[in-house]
Amino acid sequence: MASTRKALVIASPYKDLQGTLNDASRIQDVFEKQGFEIIACLGPRATRSGIYDAWQQLISSVGANDTIAIYYSGHGSMVESALEQDHTCQDWRYQFIVPVDFESSTEGDFRGILDIEISHLLRKLTVRTPNVTIILDCCHSGRMARAPAHGDQAAPRWIAPVTYDNVAAFRDHHLRQMLVEDPSALDKAAFQEENPSVVRVVAAAASETAWEYCGSDGLWRGVFTDALAAVLEDCHSRNIPWRTSLLRLHEVVNSRFPSQHPQVEGPETRVPFSLQCVESKAIHIKMEDGAGVLQAGRISYVHEGDIYSVRGLGSEETSMTKEIAECEVEVANHFEALGRLQYSPQYHTLPPEGALAFLKRSALCKWPIKTSPETLSAIGDALSKSLFLKNWDPSDHGEPILELTHEGSFVTVISAHGHRVATRYVNPEVLSQLNEAYKAIIFDAERLARAQHFLALQNDPHQERLDHRVNLEIGVVEDRRSGKVLLGSGTDCVRNHDRLYLHLQNEGETTVYCNILYVNVQGKISLISRSSPLGIELPPGRSYWVGKNRFGMLEGLKISWPSDMSKALPINETLVIMLTKHPLDTRPLESPDRPPTISRTSPTALSSVILQLSHGHKRNATSDQERESNAFQIIYFPLTVESEKHEPEPTNVRGIENLKDKKLNDSFIAGDDLPLPETLTEGQELPRLPSQLVPNQRGIFGALSRAMHRTPPCVWVVNEHSEEITVVISQYRPSRLWSGTDLNVSASGPGLSFHTMSFTYPATRKTLSATAGGLEASTGVFPLWTRRDGFGVITIFKGPDRDLFIENDRIPLGSTVYFHNTPNLRVVEYNTVNNS
Repeated sequence: MASTRKALVIASPYKDLQGTLNDASRIQDVFEKQGFEIIACLGPRATRSGIYDAWQQLISSVGANDTIAIYYSGHGSMVESALEQDHTCQDWRYQFIVPVDFESSTEGDFRGILDIEISHLLRKLTVRTPNVTIILDCCHSGRMARAPAHGDQAAPRWIAPVTYDNVAAFRDHHLRQMLVEDPSALDKAAFQEENPSVVRVVAAAASETAWEYCGSDGLWRGVFTDALAAVLEDCHSRNIPWRTSLLRLHEVVNSRFPSQHPQVEGPETRVPFSLQCVESKAIHIKMEDGAGVLQAGRISYVHEGDIYSVRGLGSEETSMTKEIAECEVEVANHFEALGRLQYSPQYHTLPPEGALAFLKRSALCKWPIKTSPETLSAIGDALSKSLFLKNWDPSDHGEPILELTHEGSFVTVISAHGHRVATRYVNPEVLSQLNEAYKAIIFDAERLARAQHFLALQNDPHQERLDHRVNLEIGVVEDRRSGKVLLGSGTDCVRNHDRLYLHLQNEGETTVYCNILYVNVQGKISLISRSSPLGIELPPGRSYWVGKNRFGMLEGLKISWPSDMSKALPINETLVIMLTKHPLDTRPLESPDRPPTISRTSPTALSSVILQLSHGHKRNATSDQERESNAFQIIYFPLTVESEKHEPEPTNVRGIENLKDKKLNDSFIAGDDLPLPETLTEGQELPRLPSQLVPNQRGIFGALSRAMHRTPPCVWVVNEHSEEITVVISQYRPSRLWSGTDLNVSASGPGLSFHTMSFTYPATRKTLSATAGGLEASTGVFPLWTRRDGFGVITIFKGPDRDLFIENDRIPLGSTVYFHNTPNLRVVEYNTVNNS
């Protein structure tokens, strides 16, 4: 009997959603290329009745051998009963999708489409054909509501829930209607979630958010749909099951939104839009030109560094068939991978028909980073040795998690959200220091990559998920009391120097262990619960406060801003609460060089994952199966951190006479509370402008200096930027000191706040106006105190908030330095001017 492929594509751009129609166009193009006939229900047509009518049209046209796909892009939401209703109400949570006319809902006319209605419609389809796939790019969670790190460039596909009682009343009314239409509608199979004929692919787990974002092309799109379309195109006509495709889908989505984990439910071993199932995890390997080639690549989650056990055709993963060889993946492209074979004794090649490869030890996927050709040529060797990073290939579909820029003597690490999270000075004149400098740059980048892996960590659907009843409350300390309670919605804002408390209460019947960590914007992972290195033990009925001192007073954990980051924009940081069945040592996440502590229990698969995330070493897949499982659940609690309001500058002014007999060692916070200018000169008269900028007097000062055979003992700085800058010229590089003993949960980890900078005498500081203020106001002359070194050290703070922008850059004696809002200063040396 002839078969047809049919797809219902629904896009509901309700309220603020901007990408649903783009998503529909993208997925429709994929469907059409794979032979689907399209029924479209888009935009104004995607009302409650419009969606129902389109779905009924699809049902009425389905034949027994047809392949059916339903795709929805839009908002999702849910309602939950109050806790006191749990004992009297069996259905405590209702989920629904949101048509474009949802706002017209009234108490007696609910316009959402409930999960039970969708289940009923799917049942009508699977009565006609067993080959049904539903794809939902929406979320149903009430936990998340905004992605602060993305600002206005991202939005959730979730709306605030309506009242539970209103939805429950509508559900009862809907059930009565269905019973009139179909007396068998209450049959158990009608509403069960595990419809055996339906593959359900959803954009995020139940407690997560599905995000849409604005791409570099200015178009909004769902991150899930964007990744799914690419994976479906790559997997088309290849026997890759949904289960394997989902691994690749995770990787692409997590490169941009690590806390969003797409899910596949139902018959996940099916090949997309097919009844064909692929149960085996084995990969066919054969010899080509004397090398072993795996017939699977990155699309099948094969990564460089993975190690496979090669056995004869017909082997099973658990069989004792003798191993022919061990294969380490050296190069993986989309669909194939080249492996280096280490043969067992008595074997020298693979059989002519090939063999089967079973994963033996897995390597972490390497996150892509974007670099310029100049930067890549400089750090290429160090990057090739990284276990966490690789150079970005646009054909991989995933987005780079960071960018390295090389400007002058600086290499800067820029996160995917546009934050300059680290800057390193590289002196090309000192070759012996180059390798160490590049290693430091890779370390900064790997720190972000480790954090990305950690924030993307989620329970394996085939592992045990922790069943617990731990209540968690996080709030702001106010006058040593618990103040505003945070919602964990992504809209929670705290300020620099605010203090947080956490309260844990175990209302379950089993002991739970809790590790609390903090991931800052620079990727630094800090262990908050360090007093309990294997996790806070919470027996049944017990509670625990994080942030109380030994006298029981609520002090809280201090939020501190990373000292070397601009305060112009809010930053996104994350509290992570890991609840586990057994003790777990998470300290390797904080200090990758730290060896793990032997647990009181046997090693677990989860502890192996923690070590892999920390060190990047391969995880032994086979031995993990023999280890005790450590059921766990991770709660990600995103925070938007804003800088405190700028305070007036101090009025203290000191001259050279106050400093002759002591060093200038007055610490000040980078970008905040800078002291007023210091005037440090040696008494010589220095011209306000360099000779080349003095109208009608070009070369006068240069001629005088030539006559003296001496380069002028100063430098000039010209601000060509549209806002003011503060410049410090010193003889020595500024140092950073530890100061204060406050607990914090950011750049320096719990214990100390790393926030000070000191300049050692002699040094001069001046504020230069924006270029619009004129040449005199935007130019400053700074004395230098030695001709022996032949240079000074410049530090630049930008804007009225004094955000640190350039640090430790050397400038030659007598030069003119032009600042134009990039780390790459334009330096005109004195000799160049003199000879011109």
